[in-house]
Amino acid sequence: MNVQAVMEEIGSKLKAIVGLRVFPYNVGKIPPPGAVVGLPDDVAFDQTYGRGVDAMTFPLWVMVAHASDRAANHQLTAYLSGSGPQSVKQAVNSSPSNTYSSCHMVIATRAETGTYTSGGVDLLGAEFQLDVTGSGT
Repeated sequence: MNVQAVMEEIGSKLKAIVGLRVFPYNVGKIPPPGAVVGLPDDVAFDQTYGRGVDAMTFPLWVMVAHASDRAANHQLTAYLSGSGPQSVKQAVNSSPSNTYSSCHMVIATRAETGTYTSGGVDLLGAEFQLDVTGSGT
């Protein structure tokens, strides 16, 4: 798997969410609402015989607004939903109608909400965990 290609393709899938600014690389300041696909936290090579499959875990941060903004909760819950037009999970998860060319499968397995500092500003957001498998060769 080409890590950069996977990050870019995940970013491309997220661009289907209207109004979400997407960065398939680390940035110093996230303009809300924004999403950043990070470098993999974990890379497991050779998950099957003969370099058949590698597995990686990518972080994806979604920031919505100042933590004190009353509308921030409402905005974040739309991104956390399991389905719908603003669902991160629906946008990135592999399915027969949402395939990837850079890897075999992407699954959003969990999300943790919190306050994150970006560019010196506290933003309400969530860190999603994306489990990715693909060819080891």
